[in-house]
Amino acid sequence: MPDTPRTAHAPAAPEHAAGTMPAHTVGPASGSASDIPHSICFLVRNPHDNPENGVALARAALGMGLAVAFGAAATLALHGGDVTCSVHTVTQAARQETAQAASCADTNTGGAASGTQAARPNHSTRPDHCAQPNNPACFHDLHVAPQGRTVPLASFGHVQVLSFGPRASFLDYLQLLRLLAEGVPVTNSPDALMHLNSKYLMAGMGRLFPTPLTHASTDADTLWSVVSQSDEPWIVKPPAEAFGRDVFLISRADTNARAILQSMTGHGTGRYCLLQQYVPQIRQGEVRVLLAGGRVVGQYRRRAAQDHRTNLAQGAVSEPCELTPEERALCDRLGTWLLERGVVFAGVDLAYPYIIECNVLSPGGIATIAELTGHDLSGTVLRGILGIP
Repeated sequence: MPDTPRTAHAPAAPEHAAGTMPAHTVGPASGSASDIPHSICFLVRNPHDNPENGVALARAALGMGLAVAFGAAATLALHGGDVTCSVHTVTQAARQETAQAASCADTNTGGAASGTQAARPNHSTRPDHCAQPNNPACFHDLHVAPQGRTVPLASFGHVQVLSFGPRASFLDYLQLLRLLAEGVPVTNSPDALMHLNSKYLMAGMGRLFPTPLTHASTDADTLWSVVSQSDEPWIVKPPAEAFGRDVFLISRADTNARAILQSMTGHGTGRYCLLQQYVPQIRQGEVRVLLAGGRVVGQYRRRAAQDHRTNLAQGAVSEPCELTPEERALCDRLGTWLLERGVVFAGVDLAYPYIIECNVLSPGGIATIAELTGHDLSGTVLRGILGIP
């Protein structure tokens, strides 16, 4: 898998249940045809359930003249040597449909604002999730085909992975993506998704990037011995999880500390757990930095509000921010390092001088930055993904 997306075009995109995918056209401001693939498939968890980042990036891709589809990640398969997937064509919705969706959303918002959640109508082709037309995550102007069609993914010019599908199939999924990457650009690269999706690799890069001191083990007593000999607090979390799930703050004075470690290591069943030094800088907030094509494209600050976690899904609050020259230099250096490893879209959690985490699977931030600043970064992110200046 190359470090940057290839520009050679794959065979023409196939016909789908909703009709033939539109031919590739390039507008005056889109660059040359050799810079842009003819089509792109976004692998998502559910094509009809507001796939994170998928809607924003699909809109940007349509604006660049690409044929666009959502692929259901759980349907990835191998047929006769071809990696296939059930894909749903994504097109611009008709103006009448867009206006109707916005009207429905306004009605729903009114019900919610009055304290009662209004029932949402059943839009079989484009469910409504948002009452903000300028939000890059809403479906108002997109039509997602109600039925998918199984096709070889190599028929697309580019495949962008936004979901892994079922956890139990993780290894098979990555191996199929690795095979697919032999014939079509896949981002982020399967190798990066395999090794950087967990928190191990970055934890071992202390010689290159400042990271909190980290221990990992399947043995609760081993981890407790670290905590019990320290006066400092520690963070306990899974090696590969998201949204702040199962993230605990413990210390040796915490009477639940050993019980938490025992639970997180699966009570002797061989489950790995990370023990990470708690850095005091995070009390001032954690900065989520979006990187696309190896460079910084946006950022915002998250502050813990309900407990120690700075995840928005756990009640943290967000605010606009600027990077200091030192923070930007660190992120620029990290962006180059990631790009060399096939990571073209990433979200870095930064509590300077420490890199807390590096998120390489559909990192959140595009919608948040749009809400905070009114600036939609989806086009900038997509150009970084495709390697277009």
